[in-house]
Amino acid sequence: LVMGRSLGANPALEVAATVPGYRGLILESGAGNVGRWVTRFGMQQSEETERFVAAHEAKLGRITMPALLIHGLADDLVPVDNAVATASMLTAGQDVRTEFIEGAGHNDLLYVDAARYMTAIADLVESV
Repeated sequence: LVMGRSLGANPALEVAATVPGYRGLILESGAGNVGRWVTRFGMQQSEETERFVAAHEAKLGRITMPALLIHGLADDLVPVDNAVATASMLTAGQDVRTEFIEGAGHNDLLYVDAARYMTAIADLVESV
């Protein structure tokens, strides 16, 4: 399995898309939607940023392994819509699971609901 958390979602996505041998992907509070970065950080829209976003989205489309995206519904650093968008960019028909934890922010998923967090991971591990 390959796992990435927060900004570490992007290296995990890169590994999942390009390195053979991994059987599952886990993103926790992942900031894996670079199109959102362009908007959030006020990057100027240009052909270069459009190519960057398109290349990233194409990379996500090449990921074929089962994936789990765990995210807190109260995450104000990387809002949950980022996880929803990332999940939708993964290959259609692939086993993409989302676990949204009520009351959890960016850094307290385990504190808020460790049982649900661990069960979601265990379920993915058992399936691969």
